[in-house]
Amino acid sequence: MTDLLRIDDTPISDRDRTAFETAPIAMWQEDFSGVAQLCDELRDRGVHDLYSRLLADRDLLLDAIGRIVVVDVNEAVLRLVGADSKEDLIGPLPAELINDESHPSFIEQIMAVWEGRAIHELELTGAQFSGTRMDCTLHWAASLVDGVPDYSRVVVVIRDVTDKVQAERQIHEQAEQLEVLLEVGRQISSSLDLGTILQRIVDAAVELIGADESLILLLDRETHSLNQAVSHSHSSDEGATRTCREVLDGISSWVVEHGRAAISQDIATDERARRGDAPGVQCVPGTSVGVAPIVADGVVIGTLTALNNSSSKPVTEADLSMIMTLAAQAAVAIQNARLYEDIRVAHTELQETQAQLLQAQKLESIGSLAAGIAHEINTPIQYVADNTRFLIEAATANGSVQTAVDQLVAAVESGGDTAAALRSLEAVKEEADFEFLVEEIPMALQQTLEGVDRVADIVRAMKEFAHPGSKSMVSVDLNRSLRTTAKVSRSEWKYVADIEFDLDESLPLVPALAGPLNQVFLIMIVNAAQAIEGATSETGNGSEPEKGRIDIVSRRDGDWVEIRISDTGPGVPAGILDRIYDPFFTTKDVGKGSGQGLSIARSVIVEQHRGELGYDDAGPGATFVIRLPLSEEVVP
Repeated sequence: MTDLLRIDDTPISDRDRTAFETAPIAMWQEDFSGVAQLCDELRDRGVHDLYSRLLADRDLLLDAIGRIVVVDVNEAVLRLVGADSKEDLIGPLPAELINDESHPSFIEQIMAVWEGRAIHELELTGAQFSGTRMDCTLHWAASLVDGVPDYSRVVVVIRDVTDKVQAERQIHEQAEQLEVLLEVGRQISSSLDLGTILQRIVDAAVELIGADESLILLLDRETHSLNQAVSHSHSSDEGATRTCREVLDGISSWVVEHGRAAISQDIATDERARRGDAPGVQCVPGTSVGVAPIVADGVVIGTLTALNNSSSKPVTEADLSMIMTLAAQAAVAIQNARLYEDIRVAHTELQETQAQLLQAQKLESIGSLAAGIAHEINTPIQYVADNTRFLIEAATANGSVQTAVDQLVAAVESGGDTAAALRSLEAVKEEADFEFLVEEIPMALQQTLEGVDRVADIVRAMKEFAHPGSKSMVSVDLNRSLRTTAKVSRSEWKYVADIEFDLDESLPLVPALAGPLNQVFLIMIVNAAQAIEGATSETGNGSEPEKGRIDIVSRRDGDWVEIRISDTGPGVPAGILDRIYDPFFTTKDVGKGSGQGLSIARSVIVEQHRGELGYDDAGPGATFVIRLPLSEEVVP
């Protein structure tokens, strides 16, 4: 046995030796003088970058390691590495102590000793001590010679950190797993593409547990059979994969039936993989699998499977827990996708209902306007009829006058009694009031044409208003739409209010749905007229009430068009402003309002046109403000 020596080569005392050997921590003494000699030789040969040289030349590194001599070890070292005696460890440092992962740090140690620098700590991963593998840290201490550290011979304190390193590795692996799970969770929350999400889940199963293959089977809602949705496989033997898939279907069916996860270390011989009386279909011998149910709302809707074809890397219970976690995420993704589909269908149905409601409201409006429109048409039709009857009578009278004229002409041509014929003509003209007819017939014809034009104007306005229009945006002349709607609704407002237009004639065309927009204008004008009528009837004193006023203004405001429809009615009470757009809310008497008008108007302006509908309470009456974007790209 080599004796422990001081730096000055004098033996240490028995007390010091006892303290060294009985120390409760593992320590040994190393002699670095051989390494210092090697470094001096390399320097003499002109090698200056010793670190790079030792890193690149493995033989030179092994030579340097071999020149480090273990002088002595204490009993704690023997217990730590499981050696029988000191002789097993004393001597040249074994090369297997340093592996490829650790040797860069060990070169740093050699350089520090040669340069006379302190070595605080060295980590060795997977170091071999007399056949014992461990992760450890080495702490170095040097003897003092005249108060100066001498690193040619050092005492090394060894700490076994295998458990710590393994714990850190486990934490690192768990952190990586958590990051993958979080990434899958983020994808579920940010995407509704079910195929992409499920593919990411099977990819994650392969990545997290090192599986050879992973797949998701989903139950068909109608046939209740399992169908493959997505898979991830490292296998290149497609035939074996197809054959094994039949077995996987078998154990997946068992999982669906029993509603719990299953793990098998050899699926080829697992009875749960057999279906009915079918013979067992063989996978690669030793193929292990983990299968977890995908459960949504308490019902199994599919399975997530991971398998390993190698018996040296079986699926473990920890792997099954991860598969179950991923299966839970798959269930969330499937529920989200199905919920989105249900919402999409409901939204489509809601849009259809809204369209039907809008059309029903339009028909209701047309129905309520029908009597007024009939009256509007009746007036010009009446004087067209009266003038027509007058013209018929005038034509008869003109016929009598024409007969008397013909008789006068005949008397003149034949030399007859022209005086008598002339007296007869005068008498007929006086009876027919011929001068009156000459004056009134042109006026009657003019009035008839005006009446026909008035009827045609009303019919055109009604046709334009009632036309369903295009289902897509078209360029609309808002000023024309406002005037047309005012004509159609004239019977609603002409007795209670006058309409005054202040329209910007340079207003550009606006992308809009003409039919729904006309309906909104009608709702606003009729509401204004009814508000004015209600106010005058409440404050009336028996005398003829004064007519109110409805102002319709259009202006351009940057990339928007603004329409303001105001009335001189009582306005909207502040207490109900937050409810006026609610469906079925109305302040009108029963039978006079359904509460759908402003709700429909808001839906048309805000949802269909991406516009704005607001209320301005600055005036004494009510003012509704409609804002529409001039471009479909303008977003509120």
